[in-house]
Amino acid sequence: MMRYRIRTSRLRTFARAIDRFAFRHGFKPTGMQGYRFAAVMRTAVVLGGGMFIAIGWLDLSWAVYIPLACFVIGWSLFVWWISPRAGIWLDGLDLVIDSSLIALVIRWTGGPNSPAVTLVYLMLMGLYGTNVRHWTWKSATLFSLAGWIPLVCGVWGFPGAGRFLGLHTFGIVLFNLLGYILFAELARRESDPLTQVWNRRYGLEILETWLLSGKSFYLAFLDLDGFKAINDRLGHRVGDEVLQAVAGRLRHAFRAGDIIIRYGGDEFLIASTYSDLESRIQRLFRDPIHTSAGSVVLGCTIGVVRREAGEDLEQLLKRADSAMYGKKNEEKNRNRTTGKG
Repeated sequence: MMRYRIRTSRLRTFARAIDRFAFRHGFKPTGMQGYRFAAVMRTAVVLGGGMFIAIGWLDLSWAVYIPLACFVIGWSLFVWWISPRAGIWLDGLDLVIDSSLIALVIRWTGGPNSPAVTLVYLMLMGLYGTNVRHWTWKSATLFSLAGWIPLVCGVWGFPGAGRFLGLHTFGIVLFNLLGYILFAELARRESDPLTQVWNRRYGLEILETWLLSGKSFYLAFLDLDGFKAINDRLGHRVGDEVLQAVAGRLRHAFRAGDIIIRYGGDEFLIASTYSDLESRIQRLFRDPIHTSAGSVVLGCTIGVVRREAGEDLEQLLKRADSAMYGKKNEEKNRNRTTGKG
């Protein structure tokens, strides 16, 4: 039992290390719904393959198909079970297993002449469908390799393999271009049009995937001090310029994998693994903000909390909100004591 616990602990440590590495490089987990959707599609494809074997459209023996189908269905059940607690490590395992199985099926059913080649494009469609919101050039390169490698392994050594690979390499490049178009459209819809950070609805969806993955992080609730006075005195156009400038500073101060959300009005949420999250944000307000009406000095109030195990999104937001208002009340009491308020 002790040996089992040690092995389990090591596996968890390894999985967290993979997640940290992937987050640093801008990759994000598919999330529970994406994992489960992929599991259902994987099961549907393998059952459809059995139907094609039965009617003679796929030249694969039942002796090979049955253990293959059992493995795929078993893996899909595991993915369904582990998905609420999984991180990016599950994306990696899914990719390796799917690519390996597709390469074997292509090789077993005729190489370049195999109808199973369509599985590569089905896999790419699934990857883009579940990950298009997190599209980057790094993920696009990874997806291209995930589609290209099983093709190479599946047809290598067969007559006409070079011509086949040239044609399908072109097809995979087209898929990448399609992924870029889809990403650009979704990014337009899911970003706040004024500040170009995530809007509230989509940003909270990403934040929830962090919670489901078990990731350890800090959440800052940022409220701009004196913003209403700027709006009243200088007008809403200058207020918009201030919001854009603040969002720009936040984007440059944090990594691509961190979460920045315009929560509403002059409020922002920032989620990151940085333990000095509050001081990082405070430094952004040291210099005045330059607007069309001149430079303005802006302050902020920040409430930072660390994600606690087992809490849901509503509980996390409530704690961050309370931390921020607690800071505001402290500042008011301090000003009242010193005669500034």
